[in-house]
Amino acid sequence: MIDTRALIGILFGAIFTSSLGYVFFNFAIRVIKASETGVYLYIDPLITILIAVPLLGEHVTRSFVAGSILVFFGIFVAEKRLHYHPVNWFLKKNP
Repeated sequence: MIDTRALIGILFGAIFTSSLGYVFFNFAIRVIKASETGVYLYIDPLITILIAVPLLGEHVTRSFVAGSILVFFGIFVAEKRLHYHPVNWFLKKNP
């Protein structure tokens, strides 16, 4: 059985924070281009850890740092900031 504090926490997280996040995101889309707004979603894990460390007493571990580096490298590649594929290299060398 879920006690009252757990139920309040779940409702707070599900209703208040999610709703507020979507309201702010939709506001940002109206003010900023959608392509630029989407980039801000990538910083969610950083903001989460900045809030969780002082508020919840969480600890940053090596696996978190390693995972964060891999995620941001993947984002870097996915956003086409890095042209690593051999076909791209070959096409640039032999137009």
